[in-house]
Amino acid sequence: MSDADLDLLDMQLGDLPHSSEAIDVLRDFAKHLGKTKKLLSLFSREGVVLTEPIDFEAALADGRCESDDHFEFLQGDIVSTDSAYYIGQRVINNPIFILANSTCDLVKDRRDGLILYRVTPVIVKTEAHQKQATEDLSSMLKFNSTRHLYIPRFEWQSEEVHHNIVDFTKPHTIHSRDLRNAHRIYSLTTLYWRIFSSILRFISSRTNPSEKKLRNTHASLSVRKSA
Repeated sequence: MSDADLDLLDMQLGDLPHSSEAIDVLRDFAKHLGKTKKLLSLFSREGVVLTEPIDFEAALADGRCESDDHFEFLQGDIVSTDSAYYIGQRVINNPIFILANSTCDLVKDRRDGLILYRVTPVIVKTEAHQKQATEDLSSMLKFNSTRHLYIPRFEWQSEEVHHNIVDFTKPHTIHSRDLRNAHRIYSLTTLYWRIFSSILRFISSRTNPSEKKLRNTHASLSVRKSA
């Protein structure tokens, strides 16, 4: 393979792995709707974000999947488990998580280690709490920040819970075998699965224009050749 081949591959890939196009679409959508109150009203509506856990047998019966598509969990499923870890420490007391790996990788024994993100409630007890929650919501619902993602209050949560957030700043891990014992609470709707996946891709591959020059691929190749 020549340098010309490498140049061609680099040109074909371009910015595809690092594209912010999906996030730009989300931000344009939020900008079009305008006020945070409208966005909250939309995303808090029943059936927009969450659905009952999608069952393989039911999906197979009504033709939504094939027998070869067997699954126990789907990307974006919200689960409860005491078997996840954060920086080597086990997280207990019925924490809730959202599954980050692709549905294919969630198949038993496909991957040994899997990634989850903690889903935590935002409690509002005072006016100060309310003000902070509103400010944070505005940033989340307008997708100005990709540190957190809005999840509506679960049906069993108290009125003190204003909403829930997915915390993308603290990835947790779990063994695939231990995930089998997790309790599925919700699946994401198609729309919110796309939103969740868009943020996952963005935070794992975003870059800045100077990084291309920083890496200086051809200079590195020259060094290896001359070594």
